[in-house]
Amino acid sequence: MYEGILMSTVISLFTFAIGVNICLGFTASRIKRAEWDEGPPTALSDSPWTNTSGSCKGRCFELQEVGPPDCRCDNLCKSYSSCCHDFDELCLKTGESHWVDDDCEEIKAPECPAGFVRPPLIIFSVDGFRASYMKKGSKVMPNIEKLRSCGTHAPYMRPVYPTKTFPNLYTLATMTNPLREIDKTVGQLMDGLKQLKLHRCVNVIFVGDHGMEDVTCDRTEFLSNYLTNVDDITLVPGTLGRIRSKFINNPKYDPKAIIANLTCKKPDQHFKPYMKQHLPKRLHYANNRRIEDIHLLVDRRWHVARKPLDVYKKPSGKCFFQGDHGFDNKVNSMQNKLEELNKRLHTKGSTEVFFAAVEVEHGPFSDQAEVSSIPEHLTHCVRPDVRVSPAFSQICLAYKNDKQMSYGFLFPPYLSSSPEAKYDAFLVTNMVPMYPAFKRIWTYFQRVLVKKYASERNGVNVISGPIFDYNYDGLRDTEEEIKQYVEGSSIPVPTHYYSIITSCLDFTQPADKCDGPLSVSSFILPHRPDNDESCNSSEDESKWVEELIKTHTARVRDIEHLTGLDFYRKTSRSYSEILTLKTYLHTYESEI
Repeated sequence: MYEGILMSTVISLFTFAIGVNICLGFTASRIKRAEWDEGPPTALSDSPWTNTSGSCKGRCFELQEVGPPDCRCDNLCKSYSSCCHDFDELCLKTGESHWVDDDCEEIKAPECPAGFVRPPLIIFSVDGFRASYMKKGSKVMPNIEKLRSCGTHAPYMRPVYPTKTFPNLYTLATMTNPLREIDKTVGQLMDGLKQLKLHRCVNVIFVGDHGMEDVTCDRTEFLSNYLTNVDDITLVPGTLGRIRSKFINNPKYDPKAIIANLTCKKPDQHFKPYMKQHLPKRLHYANNRRIEDIHLLVDRRWHVARKPLDVYKKPSGKCFFQGDHGFDNKVNSMQNKLEELNKRLHTKGSTEVFFAAVEVEHGPFSDQAEVSSIPEHLTHCVRPDVRVSPAFSQICLAYKNDKQMSYGFLFPPYLSSSPEAKYDAFLVTNMVPMYPAFKRIWTYFQRVLVKKYASERNGVNVISGPIFDYNYDGLRDTEEEIKQYVEGSSIPVPTHYYSIITSCLDFTQPADKCDGPLSVSSFILPHRPDNDESCNSSEDESKWVEELIKTHTARVRDIEHLTGLDFYRKTSRSYSEILTLKTYLHTYESEI
């Protein structure tokens, strides 16, 4: 019965995790028996229509959708309770075991029916399938759990920012039933593949596009509580707020003034305003004219709206949503799921998380590193670097002429391991321009946090350097694109500074003698003349600097794009391990 079915090379399915209604589709070509030896058909019109109302004889899995009062024999008839009376007998081969009940198989080569040039790929995508839903296990999702246990899986994938397709208005508390319906559809798919003798042929990938988070109207920030007039702006509301002028070429619209009126106005404020060029670089969300100038990063489980009438239903006053997505993609609840049943690679196993100028190397710093004092006569002195021609070298006079600019060191002299190394750290090539406000951050990072990390991790290796990204495209600027210099000099002012901290994953091993996997944390810190991003920046650095640094966590790969450098090159470690290090993002978030 099924020998006349030829599946297309790619089958795509898409479902929505917003309720029990599951939308599913597939493409196939039915081959006439008389044409079996003449090659595959060229169009769906080659499929004959057999009008046998009331029976599935010759109609199993037909592509045409039959409307009432006729019964159906397609793969959705079970979902709509419209199957012909003999659908189970003729189409489902009653008596065969379900795919989910079979044991896992190790198939070293695909076993496809005649006519297949290559194994097809089925992509099953679920909107809003949060990675933690897999914790419900086989009791709720036996078919999806079998895909995971018999195939290859990753604990999660990190979606791009913003983590949205469109708002999904559903209740997390009633999520079990939709998950069961999705799992039921996966089971129907796999049973159908088994009946068509394709379950040892096709590759199946089960993915979600992003996660979900519990959000209600009670946890909503209204801009009307901060701005005197919200009718002249357009806000893209929800889990990320983007603001633009309501009117084109409005001379009164001033993004910087709006930012000032939204910055640190309440002690319990649940969003943080940014000009788009100041957003964390890991978001890759700035260099496009369609991206609004003002962006609000909203706290987890919170929404932002212009005013209450934009959120509550009229006239009932009821909230019309209880869950949403779109938050910062480092938030674990936004992570989505990846399962793969790939017959050509391997059937069982797991993988790691599925991703996306001057260089000074520090260390390695041992866990015993001490912050020693610097002789007073050296604190305002630097040495020329004989490796650099005087014509291209910095001079201290430049910093004396620029009252808005100070300088700092990429390698902190006070972490030197010997007096000789300490003097070498005062080379002029280790000196970089820094705003006084940023120097507070950089000094605390070097004096306190690096020492703390070295103590916790049994030593660390640190690489730091400047970044120039004046057009905020996430790529290294050319010399012509650099817009700011130390006054009266040719010393370019960086837009950011980066730091890469590498240690042994096994903290019992020192960083410089690690024979196991490595661990990495990296940061891209914005170099700004103020610290307005942190509302409590007037307090001691111990109260806010580390939190700010964690906000600007990044991947090593992001730093490579912004500097043109290639890290971890001189190593005997495997390519896959280095790739994992470069694409890893330390989120500092709680477990999923």
